[in-house]
Amino acid sequence: MATKANLISAINGFLTAIITQAKVRSSASATVDEIYNTTYTENYYPLSTTTTNITTTISLQKRYRILFNKSGNRVNCSGLIQNFGDSILSNTTWLTISNTEFQAKTFAFDQIFIARSNTGASARISLTAGAFYVLDSIVVGQQYYFNFNYITND
Repeated sequence: MATKANLISAINGFLTAIITQAKVRSSASATVDEIYNTTYTENYYPLSTTTTNITTTISLQKRYRILFNKSGNRVNCSGLIQNFGDSILSNTTWLTISNTEFQAKTFAFDQIFIARSNTGASARISLTAGAFYVLDSIVVGQQYYFNFNYITND
C-alpha cells in the first residue's frame, strides 16, 4: 500500500539515469502491487480472536470484523459490527483506523454510510479521518452489516 506520492517516489527511484530491465520490472511491479493489493481482515472479538493491523480497538463492548481493500485512494470497507455489551450504544466511536493510509480523506463531505441488521434495523456510520463513528443506536447482541467505498488522502 502506498500513497500517490510514495508510489511516484518508488517509480522515480527505480528509473534513474541508467535504466535496466530490472529497474523497469521493479517499477511496473510497484504499480501492479498498488492496483492488485491485499485485502486486510480486521477482527476484534473480545476474549477471543483479535487481528488488527489497520484498526485500534476502543472497548470490550464493541465487536467487529471488517475487510479493507485499498486501490489507489479508494477503499472498499465491508463487514459487521456488534454490540457485545449489556446496554444500547449510540453516537460513539466504534474503532480507530490507526493506519494513516486507510484513513478517510481530510475535509471530505458525505462520508456517511448505512449498516443494516438482519432484522431490517439500520445505523449510520461516519468516517472522519481516523474515526469509525456510529451515529445511531446499536441494540445489544444485534449484528449490523455494511459494504461501502470511501476516499483516502492521495
